[in-house]
Amino acid sequence: MFISVCDGVQHAHYKSIVHRDLKPSNILVLEIDGKPAPKIIDFGVAKAVNERSGSGTLASLTRVGAIVGTPHYMSPEQAGSDGFDLDTRTDVYSLGVVLYELLVGALPLDFSKTPLDQFANKLRVEEPSKPSTRVRTLGDQIGTHAQDRGTDGPALAQQLLGDLDALP
Repeated sequence: MFISVCDGVQHAHYKSIVHRDLKPSNILVLEIDGKPAPKIIDFGVAKAVNERSGSGTLASLTRVGAIVGTPHYMSPEQAGSDGFDLDTRTDVYSLGVVLYELLVGALPLDFSKTPLDQFANKLRVEEPSKPSTRVRTLGDQIGTHAQDRGTDGPALAQQLLGDLDALP
């Protein structure tokens, strides 16, 4: 199902749209013909490629100079940007955060106690833990997440070793 979400984002990119706020609540799963079908919603802060400039820069469709999007899913470039230098990579980063959360059951970085004025710097500087490492640090929280996947915490951490840990 996640591949279908990636295909939907790729379609938006093909149409010159960068979503800029990809997160679980903006990915709905509907049942169509008895099969789950993900749908990407809420393009309210999206940006479009400015075709008149020919430079590939993004035209501003939303307010510039403010943090636009959901901080936990935002790329470092988006957090510290005026919005003109963003491209499709910002959505790819957000998809990575969503995948990380799906696999681990927690976000890669915790900003809950970070003041908004320090958020962008922390996002640029702090390196997230590898998924298998993060799972091991969740303690009791991982029990339900692992159980939903038909396994236990140590087995889930083992499954995340290797290729999934190698993803940046």
